[in-house]
Amino acid sequence: MYAKGIGALDATEQDIARQDKREAFKRDALRAWEDYQATGLHATADEVEKWLNSWGTDHEEPAPTGRLPGLPPGGEHDPYAQSPASR
Repeated sequence: MYAKGIGALDATEQDIARQDKREAFKRDALRAWEDYQATGLHATADEVEKWLNSWGTDHEEPAPTGRLPGLPPGGEHDPYAQSPASR
């Protein structure tokens, strides 16, 4: 009977840990959505996929930068682009 109690306690602790992770994920997603709503900055799925696919290769890509909807990354409309003097 004692062993069953330990198993139930472990299962409860694991469930609480999963719930905590789920809530943290929801908070992060909401924060990202609010940031996008406020700024409009985003990276496309294609840009992120290209970046991720380059991981572990000899030609790793830099992380995509945020950009405004409908505009290509880089240039004066990209608040994260480096100025020509800092390149």
